[in-house]
Amino acid sequence: MSHPEKPSRLRILYLGELSVPARSLIRELVALPEIESVVELTDPDMLAHRVSESAPDLLLVDFGITESAAERYRPQRLMPEISAWPVVAMTSTEREQRGIRAVLHGAQTYLCVERADTMRLRQVLVQCRDQFDFIDTLAGRSEVLATVMEGIQDGAVVINPAGRVVSINPAARAILGMGRDAWPDPDWPARFCTRDAASGRLLPLPDRVLSRVQRGERFSELALSHRSEDGIDRVLSVNGRGLFGRNGALIGGLVSFRDITERFARDRAITRSTLYDERTGIANRRLFADQLEQAVARAQRTQRTLGVLFIDIDRFRSINDAHGHDVGDALLTAVAARLQAVLRQGDLLARWGDDQFVVALENLTGPRDAAAAAQKVVRGVAEPFQFDGLNLFVTSSVGIALFPEAGENADALVRAADRAMYQAKRAGGARMQFFSRSQTEHDGDTAELEVGIRHALLRRELTLRYQPRVNLSTGRLMGLEALLRWQHPRFGLLPPARFLSLLESSGLIHSVGEWIIESTAAQLHAWQQRYPVPDLTISINLSPLQLTGGRLVETVQRAIEDHTLDPGCLEFELGDGAASLQRPREVETLKALRKFGVGVTLDHFGTHDISFAALDTTVVTSFVLHQSLIQDVTENEAHQRIVRAAIAMAEGLDVDIAAEGVETQDQLAFLRESRCGGAQGYYISRPMDAEKVNKLLHTESLGGRLLESVTAA
Repeated sequence: MSHPEKPSRLRILYLGELSVPARSLIRELVALPEIESVVELTDPDMLAHRVSESAPDLLLVDFGITESAAERYRPQRLMPEISAWPVVAMTSTEREQRGIRAVLHGAQTYLCVERADTMRLRQVLVQCRDQFDFIDTLAGRSEVLATVMEGIQDGAVVINPAGRVVSINPAARAILGMGRDAWPDPDWPARFCTRDAASGRLLPLPDRVLSRVQRGERFSELALSHRSEDGIDRVLSVNGRGLFGRNGALIGGLVSFRDITERFARDRAITRSTLYDERTGIANRRLFADQLEQAVARAQRTQRTLGVLFIDIDRFRSINDAHGHDVGDALLTAVAARLQAVLRQGDLLARWGDDQFVVALENLTGPRDAAAAAQKVVRGVAEPFQFDGLNLFVTSSVGIALFPEAGENADALVRAADRAMYQAKRAGGARMQFFSRSQTEHDGDTAELEVGIRHALLRRELTLRYQPRVNLSTGRLMGLEALLRWQHPRFGLLPPARFLSLLESSGLIHSVGEWIIESTAAQLHAWQQRYPVPDLTISINLSPLQLTGGRLVETVQRAIEDHTLDPGCLEFELGDGAASLQRPREVETLKALRKFGVGVTLDHFGTHDISFAALDTTVVTSFVLHQSLIQDVTENEAHQRIVRAAIAMAEGLDVDIAAEGVETQDQLAFLRESRCGGAQGYYISRPMDAEKVNKLLHTESLGGRLLESVTAA
């Protein structure tokens, strides 16, 4: 049914019981100047006859003003008969659900008689008529009705070509914090979903969803922020489309939405944990790499200069050692905040490593802009930091790389800035340095190692060698020491002395350390499965930094469980053991390792000062005598006394003891006479790869003794 022109005054047919509340409602209607007449009808079977007589413009139907009316007038039976007219379903507040059910079956709206004052009556009658006329002009009317009216879970709002709301369902009112009878005011469409939820950016009026559907656009699942009428900020997932009449003309728009506030917050927290640094709150390496790739693409299109800064805090490790890791962590957070303050708003700052930061500088006019930004960083970091009355003065080294001179992709730019930073550091620090390809070609092997170490693990260039340790009383193999090597593509096989400091200064010591533990545990499990060597132990060297990194204990536990190892088959050697046993935080980590049953070995014993109080921690299970004591032990009586005293101390503390660096038969004989428990060194065996260890274990399993084969040779 079409209504091309609205009558100035409405003829209303009331269908329902003439209860006291109903008669009061009819009197209220008759008094309205907008009403021409009200026809009463109690028998629905007479509806067709009465309609033909009175030609009503709108029907008011009693679907639940009283209990008897709720039983007599049912929406599912009546609505198909009266769908050609605008319908207002009347109920009581006690039976409000009946009104909602009537809307589901096609009524334009519902009204509870207790809330039917003059203002509300007028509003409902106009809304009912406008909505009916609007939907009656739609193409695909049934589909739109289903979306608008049946969306009990999803909110739905319909606007006309002028942008005014002509329909809003109960779910929308609930989601938006509106009252059950509230109707959006004329300014409400401009206040609906004004911000992008992810960025918080205020959307211009033409980009807001109701403006877009008013233009006939279609979109889905936009995450938008809306401040509801009750003052609560909600995140809505919004879908929208234009609505078209039967003649194809745009006549309005439909927006549906649901509340995803909790899900959005949960997803954002997950995303933040993977893209942002937990300690400083700034971007992490992963996010920076992704954003830098996009910045490179933009620079290629616009031909604008792009710069990358690589920032390293000078002598950060000494600050950690002197003041503790809590102060070090606080300093990193403060440095990140200081950097954000001195950089431009659009510059992307990220944490790259332990004490290293990177910055992407877009839309530069040239090298001078990059230099100015780097100078701000150097000066900003140099300002003193204060923590609980402690003044810290730190400096920074900054490397600068420019696109495209230093590199044509994100990875190359970061590498170039990294190398420039090391040039600044070698020059004394507290300065900036541009990447120079000609200078880099002459800066020697060290710079190449500094850059290469960052990729050695990913490129599978790191490998393990195993040096046997024998039991001096039985001559049998008692264990292996896992030794890290770097198979450098240009320099060949490198020992840790060439690159360990680089691992520590770059922060890679933690990930490389975890790889060593996992690889060693897997290899030991494989050997134990293949050969009858259940007591074979492998010792792994630890850096002091690993004891304070927070991941060591979990890594060891996981390796033991994943490879079903007896924990006693793993030992961890402390090269800086004397100092580690005097620092509470590191002792706690060692105690946590001992709880698993793994061994803790004090390496380089006899070359560091150490107190008995430090040894009285119940964590040390063995000593390893340093090779400097063994090299001349057959001639140096002082070293002989130290070795014998160390062996006696080990017996008194009930811990094992071994010697490293054994290179002659005489050294081995002295250690045997002194009742040293074990020994290793080039005289016994050089470090070997896993395949040679297989052969050694095969010989041992057949009853052979490594020490006998050495002395016989």
